[in-house]
Parts: sequence; structure tokens; C-alpha cells
Amino acid sequence: MAATAKTAEHTLEKETELRFEAQAEHVKLRLLSGTAEIFGTELVKDRDYTFVLTHVAVFTWSGARVSLSGSFVGSYTAKETPMLSYLNTHAAIDRRRQQAAVENQRGPRVMIVGPPNVGKSTLAKMLASYAARTGRRPLYIDLDVGEGAAAIPGAFTAVSIDRPVDVESGFLSFNPVCYHYGDVEIGKSFRHFCAVVDKLAQIAQQRANKDAVIRSSGHIINTCDMNKEAMMYVHKTFEADIIVVIDNERLHNELSEATKEATVVKLFKSGGVVPRDQAARDQARIGQVKRYYYGAPGGDLKLNPYSFPVSFEHVKIYRVGAPQVPAACLPTGTDPHAHETQIVPVQPSPDLLHKCLTVSPATENWAAEGGSLIDSQGIGFVSIQNVDMATRQFTILAPAPYPLPSRPCILMLSGQSFSDAGS
Repeated sequence: MAATAKTAEHTLEKETELRFEAQAEHVKLRLLSGTAEIFGTELVKDRDYTFVLTHVAVFTWSGARVSLSGSFVGSYTAKETPMLSYLNTHAAIDRRRQQAAVENQRGPRVMIVGPPNVGKSTLAKMLASYAARTGRRPLYIDLDVGEGAAAIPGAFTAVSIDRPVDVESGFLSFNPVCYHYGDVEIGKSFRHFCAVVDKLAQIAQQRANKDAVIRSSGHIINTCDMNKEAMMYVHKTFEADIIVVIDNERLHNELSEATKEATVVKLFKSGGVVPRDQAARDQARIGQVKRYYYGAPGGDLKLNPYSFPVSFEHVKIYRVGAPQVPAACLPTGTDPHAHETQIVPVQPSPDLLHKCLTVSPATENWAAEGGSLIDSQGIGFVSIQNVDMATRQFTILAPAPYPLPSRPCILMLSGQSFSDAGS
């Protein structure tokens, strides 16, 4: 459905929700009176909020009047929402946090699962913001590599939530710990997935050990479309003791049987959740990469990336994963899954144009020193904007000025191509 520029005012009754879609053109939202929130974060009266390429739900507990301007589609007011059940879920989690704080114990670790397009990321963001509004500081663990909300798609991240999530910039306004996964789907390399989850869980545990507030606040673990084996691995690795299943009765029953030590909760998805086709997902991923470099349109986080040349000799590019060798061709005793985490050099070529790279803090001699690029946190992401084979130079778009802080870089394998044209 095409959108045309327009302006409209909406009067919302208590416990209702205004839903709309912002497409390629910017849409501005303003709270005129009353109180309202977006995904758990309260709106400031008479301030413009700008959205693009996203679906938005504005909820009010007591009534509000808002205005929309720009090219938006599908705007309507919904009286039936799951917000009360979501708030009750937060309240139950927070009671566990209160008890953990009193007893100086580990707080609840909440894992959110479900099929695609049910609002897992939305609920996770909401629970994070509600926690911050009550003075908690949970660790938000983002395993949704398809969205990459705190960095770019293809990265696993951990963020300490010390304030409500920004309505426009989202998690990009925080300072995340990042680990490279490199793909936008779980399942192509389960060994690699497990290795990165292990490292992120170690970092999360270290943060909890050092800070009593973080420890008692627990975790909020957002997942993506993953099979039961991956879910169980995440559950056991992070020791999740609350599992929220959205809109899947069968999965709720299966996890209830498989995880006797955890509380498994079933919630319904919001009627405002809209399924996205592959084209919409690809567009959203490009938009997320663009926000990483430039900030969100209209948001407080304004960024100015740098573009500079780098010679082929001054950057070493690798990828995680080698071609699989038939089991019959492997020497006796060789691990048949070793190829999944093998680090392979990538030669400069025009195929790298518009690809994103994770910059690793590892030294140039990481292999000789007995390390692994998988074990190292990413310190940032760069995009290759040009490949000049004649001069043997890349043109790099980076969030920091020249030079690159480290030579080893890891290639994002799919879903993160980004052209700077028109930015």
C-alpha cells in the first residue's frame, strides 16, 4: 500500500493503542496531551519523534491525544491489546528482582522465544524499558542476528540497560559488548553459534559478578527464529529461569516438559504485529546498518561516519567457516564439524563491495599467539564502499577516523551489504 503525505490527529481512550507503519519516508509523531508510551518508553509532550521503515504502536494507560504527519499507512486505533498481560509479566519478574536484591542473589533471567513475526523483540524492548523505569539495570542479551538492534545484523550483543530504550535510536544509544556471528540466520553453523553464545554468557556473568544491581536485575534474553536445540542451548548456557513463549501452544508445552527447573509462561502476540516478507526484512537490515553509521532520523543520536582509503596490505580479512569435507575424506579421529569454526583468509576482490566487516581487537599474529578471532569482542563495524583493484585499495566507511584500530577483520557473510549512496 502506497503512502501519501498527510497530517492526522488521534484521540486515544485509556488502554488503547494507535498503530501505524512508517515506510521509506519519515513520519513524525507528537504527543499533544495526556500520557503515552512506545514499547515501554514514555513519550515527552510536544516533542516530535521521527520514524522510518518500521511499525509503531503508541499505547496509553489513561488517555492521550497525538498527531501524525508524513507518509504513514495503516493507522488505526486498537482497543484489544496484550499490554496488560505484558505489564503483569514485568510485575512478576520485578518481584523476583526485589527479592534477589534483598538477598544479594542472582536476579531472574528471562528468555523470550517464539516463531517469526510474533513480537519477540518488541516484548524484550518493553520489558527492558519497564525494568529501567523501576530502577533496575538488567543485561539485555540480543541473540536476534536478523535485526542486530544494538549493532548491525549478524552480531550478538549484550547491553546494560540503565535507562528506558530510546524511542528513535533504540539500543544504539547504549554501549554494547559485541561478538561476531556473521549471518542473519541461526542454523547454518550450530558449532559457531554455540561458541559465540558461550563467550557472551561469560561476559554477562562477569558483569553480574562485579555489580550487585546488575546481578539482582538479571537478564532479558531476546532470541530469533531458532530450533529447539538452539533454544535449549541458550537456556542452559545463560541459566534462564523464566521462559516466555509468544503465540505458540505447542512450543510452550514442549519447553514446559523439557525445562522443569524454569518457569515457562505463554503470552499472546499483539494484533499489531505484521508479518514481513524477505524484501521488507532486507530493507530493514540495510536501514539498521545505516542507523549504526548515521544515527536514527530525527533522534538525539547524531553520528558522522568517516570515509578513507585503506590499502589491501593494511587490512587482513577473514571469514568464519570453511567448506565441508566429506567424512570419508577426513583422517581418522578428525572432528567432522571443525570446519564450522575454522578461520579462513579472504582475498581482496570486487565481491567485497558493500560488505560489512567486524573489526577485531586481536593482534596481527593472533594465530601464532594461540588465540581465535571467534573469542575476541568486536570493537566496531566498517563497510567497504569501493574496491580498487588497480591501486589495491579499499574505501572504508567507519564510525571512527583513520586509521583502522586493528588489522584483522571478519567478513559478514550475508544480509549486511550496505551502499552509502544517498545517505
